[in-house]
Amino acid sequence: MTNPIQIPLKKIRMLGYLAGALVFVLLSSWMLQLTTQANQWSVSRLMIIVIGVAGCLFFGLIVLLMLAKCISSKPGLILNEEGLYDNSSGLSVGFVAWYDVKKIKIWHNGSTTFLVVVVNRPSQYIKREKQLLKRIAMRINQRITGSPINILVNFLDMNLYDLQDIIAAKMKQSTANEGRKP
Repeated sequence: MTNPIQIPLKKIRMLGYLAGALVFVLLSSWMLQLTTQANQWSVSRLMIIVIGVAGCLFFGLIVLLMLAKCISSKPGLILNEEGLYDNSSGLSVGFVAWYDVKKIKIWHNGSTTFLVVVVNRPSQYIKREKQLLKRIAMRINQRITGSPINILVNFLDMNLYDLQDIIAAKMKQSTANEGRKP
């Protein structure tokens, strides 16, 4: 049995995202504070309240997720003989067995890069998620990228192509080992 490969998170980059999200929480709060100074109700005041509340909730959630990841000592990704354990983002799925992986592909969305783990039974990973918002996000990911499992490479402390090569080698090794079992 070989030692698992542990890929740490880039905490400095995560702190940058945390700071950016915190700025948006403060701006959203400021927008809400401005509406308390207005004397009369209007459609534009109501719109500012809705945008301010949505901004505080959305970016506040990102602040909490980034803070939890920055404090955590868990690696972002663990690769071993049985599969991979994803802990790279707030939408991490946890363990994915090699036998369930069809292929790995790279997907870019602006400056964000994902390793998309295409699996044989995507609905199983969505069903096992207990949090409703996470399940919804996983369904959206599946529609956009073709899989509910998307590893956020920007937060991993490893080169994208080196990571892709290591995963491909682990998948190949797993397939070879499956053929040797009685």
